[in-house]
Amino acid sequence: MSPTREPSRTKPVTYLMHARPRLMFHLGHVKMLNVLYRILLDGHSVVLLLIPYDEHERRNRTIRTRLEEEIELTKGFYRNYLGFAKPRLKIVSTPELDLPQSRLREIQSRYSRLYDQGSPGVKKLIEQQNRAWASPNILFVPKCLAAIEQVAPDHLICGKKHQLIAQCFDEVLRDMGHVIPFTSFDDFPDLFMESGMDRMDSVHSYIDVNDNDDFVLHKLSLLRDMPGQKSAWLQAFQSEILDGAPERVKNGISRVHRSEAEKEIALTKLLANVRALIPYALDDGESDVQIVWGGNLAATFTEPVRQQMERIARKLFQGNDSTYVSLHRVFRAGKSGATVLEVREHESPGEFRVSNVSVLKIGPEHELKAEKDNFDRFVKPRGTAAFMTIKRGGVAADGLAGILYQDAQHHLGMRLQDTIGNISSLFQPVHYDYDEVHARLSRLLSSHLHEVLYKHGRPVDAGSIRRYANEFLPAEYRVQVTHYSDGDSTIHYRSGGASDRHLRAEVRIAEVDLRRRILRAYTIPEHHKVDVELAGDDEVLLNEVMPGRTLHLDGRLLAVRDDFYDALLARLNVAREGSRMAIDRQVLADPVRRIEEFLEREHHSFTVSPIHGDLHAGNVLFGGEGFGIIDYCKMRERFPALYDVAYLFADLKSRFVANRFGLPALVRLEEAIVHGRGRFGRDRRSILEISLFEYDSLPAEIKLLGSSELFYSLLGIILLGRLKFDLPEVEKRVGLALAHYAFERVR
Repeated sequence: MSPTREPSRTKPVTYLMHARPRLMFHLGHVKMLNVLYRILLDGHSVVLLLIPYDEHERRNRTIRTRLEEEIELTKGFYRNYLGFAKPRLKIVSTPELDLPQSRLREIQSRYSRLYDQGSPGVKKLIEQQNRAWASPNILFVPKCLAAIEQVAPDHLICGKKHQLIAQCFDEVLRDMGHVIPFTSFDDFPDLFMESGMDRMDSVHSYIDVNDNDDFVLHKLSLLRDMPGQKSAWLQAFQSEILDGAPERVKNGISRVHRSEAEKEIALTKLLANVRALIPYALDDGESDVQIVWGGNLAATFTEPVRQQMERIARKLFQGNDSTYVSLHRVFRAGKSGATVLEVREHESPGEFRVSNVSVLKIGPEHELKAEKDNFDRFVKPRGTAAFMTIKRGGVAADGLAGILYQDAQHHLGMRLQDTIGNISSLFQPVHYDYDEVHARLSRLLSSHLHEVLYKHGRPVDAGSIRRYANEFLPAEYRVQVTHYSDGDSTIHYRSGGASDRHLRAEVRIAEVDLRRRILRAYTIPEHHKVDVELAGDDEVLLNEVMPGRTLHLDGRLLAVRDDFYDALLARLNVAREGSRMAIDRQVLADPVRRIEEFLEREHHSFTVSPIHGDLHAGNVLFGGEGFGIIDYCKMRERFPALYDVAYLFADLKSRFVANRFGLPALVRLEEAIVHGRGRFGRDRRSILEISLFEYDSLPAEIKLLGSSELFYSLLGIILLGRLKFDLPEVEKRVGLALAHYAFERVR
């Protein structure tokens, strides 16, 4: 039978490809996945059948455990790359199928008989290819055929180099009474533009997914005397691998590649993106670093997460002097999903003495990559001691990555027995000292943040802060889309009732979370914030919504910003009537109703500069005499410089007053500060404490970054934006009151 060249597309059918599980993948596997991806996009279904060669190791528990691991990791990679879920994509292995031994023996008998009768495909595979697994004396080929029989696909598909296997299988399947057409696709060539059956020298002539930049360049150097062949191979890479890959795999890669150098850069970036989809860390190698958990910390993580974190930590500490590392304590302040740990290093397992205290961050790989890039761009060239140096990074495991910051003693000036805290510890009643807190806050702002970031800004004569502050507030619109239309680059909602409301706008995509099927976008040119739910099962939609793209939006409107606050205030038992609200019997102007006023207000003579972007208390570590600023993922190049200060003060002030004052007392103090109402006598000390967070308490160089109106506008908006976080209810109610009084301070 001659293989058909092009799959039939008259109706959806199920295609089956069989493959061996493996932990090393080269570009040929990526080409295979691209072919399957196109089949899925065309509306068909795919079954990937993983068939381990274990006929000689059935009683070896170690080998079987390793094969099970290879199967699960291979499944994870294929699923991550293709993106489709059941039932369109199904990945199974032969150990999961119920393959009766009697049926295997019956198929083996047919296979042997066809060989004795000189069936051309069977004879060629056994004699000419001389593959050990193809022997009629073992059950591997019968196992493959029994699995195909049980899955019962409409169509088989294979690479051209495996066409001989397909022809052999076709002859046996027909003898078994099954007529299943098969399609072959061209293999991706090695560097010498050749292809074969698992060439022995493929380690040199094939580009592996796990090859790093240096090794890729080393392999390409084999073609230094064959420039024409190198050019042809790079062109084949672009047309067969890069162009056909899912959009998620091409993240960060330019769409235009005019020169060979640009194609080489695209190659290494694509390998890195594909490597991130493989659900395991690269081989740890021999490591003498022992990772242990302090106290009951390990119990707070699941076993798979613990293993990932240990693997990342072991790799990061490999090559250091310490051989015994304790993951001692977690800092719980952040909202990003990353885990920040205090890590204590010991010179040996039996040594109680701590040789070093470090800070380890483990989180989503793309976020930590952005953090490292921002550190190299903004902090490293002009850093101060307060910005913690990223000592090591680039280690990943199943989508998680790790960053090891420079030792804490270096940044915090702490003794080894000290415990790392964050800046909010300055405000604990047992430690609180107004003069000390004021001096330390001023030093943080002027000697560190201003020196590294704000003094590198530029002045703006006049402008609105909507474009900036709106990003921290809940979305102005929440919409739902189901499909992508290529002709006009539109993401839209298909079907629905006549009463559905729609939002139509041109938007630029800022963030995408495919796991939750949510993307964040901003309208052009108004910069309204839109959260978009990706509903339905349109895989094309999921691959077209990439950060940075501009698309037309025609989505079903689900909610607006006021809906969020209405629901939130109801949960907080805050009554609203007109422009007023009542919090614990305290009646105040409703700050939520005033958001738009402060987003539209024009401000004069303020500085836009690089900012940290996420300067909450949990990211300003504290111990000994110094600060250790971490988390550079959200750094921005041009933002109102006072944003960081307002962000930090909103976090510190709401925590501080929520723990210190009841709402009636807080209202009395704020009224006294803002309007000069009431007697200061008994409240003098409390007013002094709260005045730490006033504009007038800022260092002179910080006040030059913008007016008090800008500072308090940002403070009020950020206090309201914080309400979307998982904060204690008492802190949310306090935040509403503080937002009201922040707006009251704006003349």
